[in-house]
Amino acid sequence: MDVKRTEKEYKALLKSELERITAELKKLGAEKILLFGSYAGGREDLFTDLDIIAILKSDLPFIERIGFIYRKIAPRVAADILVYTPEEWQTIKEKPFFRRAAAEGRVLYEKVGDGRG
Repeated sequence: MDVKRTEKEYKALLKSELERITAELKKLGAEKILLFGSYAGGREDLFTDLDIIAILKSDLPFIERIGFIYRKIAPRVAADILVYTPEEWQTIKEKPFFRRAAAEGRVLYEKVGDGRG
């Protein structure tokens, strides 16, 4: 096995999967998509996964919502996709884990307000 070649291919796959997952989450109605963790910090080796927080409206309970998203997106790399409703996000965004994720991560997409309210 050529590790250098494999690592180069995985690096390209991480990039393309991040773009694809972001596009899919936008199609599903995501209001905000945040990348955090090792990849957001610049790590791109074979042990890197994609850590994503998506904020989108949903009537599904948390666990069912996660399952739905994974089935729809079917990530081709290791990925932790956490999906919260806007109401849940308002409740948890100040907790240390999420505050750190937002501070150290980067926003991949954020829906611009519609001007109402």
